[in-house]
Parts: sequence; structure tokens; C-alpha cells
Amino acid sequence: WPYTDKKPDFDEEPTSFVYALAESYKTVRYFSHDPLSQNRAPRQVLASVKRYLILSIPSMFGFYGFPSFGRSDIKGGIPYPCQGEQAQWGHALVAVGYDDNIKIKNLSCNKKTTGALLIRNSWGIGWGDKGYGWLPYDYVLNRLALDFWSLLSMEWVDTGKFGLKAD
Repeated sequence: WPYTDKKPDFDEEPTSFVYALAESYKTVRYFSHDPLSQNRAPRQVLASVKRYLILSIPSMFGFYGFPSFGRSDIKGGIPYPCQGEQAQWGHALVAVGYDDNIKIKNLSCNKKTTGALLIRNSWGIGWGDKGYGWLPYDYVLNRLALDFWSLLSMEWVDTGKFGLKAD
């Protein structure tokens, strides 16, 4: 079900078949890197996410979007917001890797960050670098990215048996 923010598809209800197919995908084991009940320090959260990324276990999370989103010096780079910017929206991403040395500059105010999570966006391959981008660690460290979850095991059916091709 590809993401779109364009009408009429944006408000289109999935078919019964899509709902039935989704029932075949079950999350068996998952956990939160930053459970509210534990009030984990952002550095601990980032360290936990990175530890699981090393094991090829991605993490889903939410982050706040700012007016300077897209004003980066690198393709797919999400710049850290300028002083005084207010969050305008929220969005979910998947962290699939990281780079402690990558530098991202906000072209609106020249704010520079070092270190970022490699993310996959749901906006398709037309966004960023074929659907991938970079979110600075500072988003996590300053609680602008939060609610990190990782799946440890899943079960699913082979959709090829239904005539559907896997991407």
C-alpha cells in the first residue's frame, strides 16, 4: 500500500483483501528502546538503537518535522532545526543503520551536526537518496525523535503463493 498524501488516494480505504493479507503478518516479539516508565536518558536510547542496528535489527520511531526540513547540504539529509523553529508535523521513520562521522548542515542557518541514523522513509524512492536519508543524532539526544521500537521476530505468509510479487 504505497504512501501518498494526494487526494483521492490519501483517504482511500484499503480493500478487504489487503486487511485479510495484513492479518497474516504477525509481530511475535518486540520491545521499546525508550519506555516511558523507565525515563531512559537519550544517550542510552541512542546507544541501544545503535547496538541493535549492528545486529541488523532496525528500529521504528517518530520524529518532529520543522520548517527547514529538506534544507540540507546532503541528499536525504534532515537538518537539525534552526534556533526558534517550531515543530510543524510528526512522522514515522525506520532506522536501518548509522554513521558516527557524517556531517549534515542546515542551509537555512548553517547549523552543523555530526553523526546520524540512516533512515528509510515511507515516501517512496523519489524522496532522499532512493527513499533513504540521514537523521542527526541530535534529534534523539534532544528528544525530537522518540518512541523507538524494534521487532525481534515476526511470522508471515509467502505472498508469492497468492500471485503477489515481493519488492
